[in-house]
Amino acid sequence: MNYRAIKVEDYLNNSANAPYAKKFDELFEKLAKLELPRIKDIQIKKLIDIGPKNLNDVKIILQGYNISLSNENVQKILDVFKEYI
Repeated sequence: MNYRAIKVEDYLNNSANAPYAKKFDELFEKLAKLELPRIKDIQIKKLIDIGPKNLNDVKIILQGYNISLSNENVQKILDVFKEYI
């Protein structure tokens, strides 16, 4: 395998062991039920992939999508993630 293939394989192996990967569907449903404004399925999946641990993590993840949330909504997201730690 070439260098890039090895890096991709390492990434996939490491991300599959993320603490949220095993309960992806359940976590996705809980975040979707929050019905946050302007948040779509793709953003929810990205949040689950990365697994934010604090307020700034959530804002940085959503920054790539030009979405800004109030601190109250960000805290709702973090509360859902804290249930799975």
